[in-house]
Amino acid sequence: MSENAPTKVGASAGLRQLGVDASERILQAVKDVLKVKSSLNSDDDWVTVLDGTQEGAYQWVTINYLLGRLCKKYSQIVPVVDLGDGSVQMAYAISKPMLQRLQG
Repeated sequence: MSENAPTKVGASAGLRQLGVDASERILQAVKDVLKVKSSLNSDDDWVTVLDGTQEGAYQWVTINYLLGRLCKKYSQIVPVVDLGDGSVQMAYAISKPMLQRLQG
């Protein structure tokens, strides 16, 4: 990995469940490691707790990118479901006709 590559860290539901004090201490420890003990390009604002929508969207993009399915036909795009300890995320593509129906 290039030292100049932006390095972002997003924690998920497990950290949200710990409460504000504990999660802030963990996030600060991660920020300190990135700043002091690594040569990675990071910023304090890039170490955050993701909300469920972000978790699902990032996972969907990652899976479909790794499978080479992004920008393919609707029927080739993979839906994802993540059943975690503290949350559930579902993300999937919808067809243009379905989008038009939802938009009314």
